[in-house]
Amino acid sequence: AEASWLSDGKSNDGQRTSLKGTELLLTGILAELFSALLAWDALLFAWDQLFLSAFSSRTLADLLLACVLCLREALMAASCARDLKMVLKSASETIGLPMLRRRYCELMRRAQC
Repeated sequence: AEASWLSDGKSNDGQRTSLKGTELLLTGILAELFSALLAWDALLFAWDQLFLSAFSSRTLADLLLACVLCLREALMAASCARDLKMVLKSASETIGLPMLRRRYCELMRRAQC
């Protein structure tokens, strides 16, 4: 997959990374998850937020919630597991940067209240 360079502990320029053990496993899972859900520009935004927060669990939760909010109408309209699977498969066509950024910023504003 696009994030396969993470699994061998090297950055995409061939340099060694500092990720080890659980961090590497988690990073690989996150890479797969977000690359399946988001368009390229939204994926870069999500990764920026995760890197800036040192992969905080709060940022991860906020990004995942933002993704769910972006897909809310389609998820609510799904009537069976097959429909849900189709919504998630087509998510990267749906969730672009403007939509993800808007939902994520809304969550950040609410958290400050």
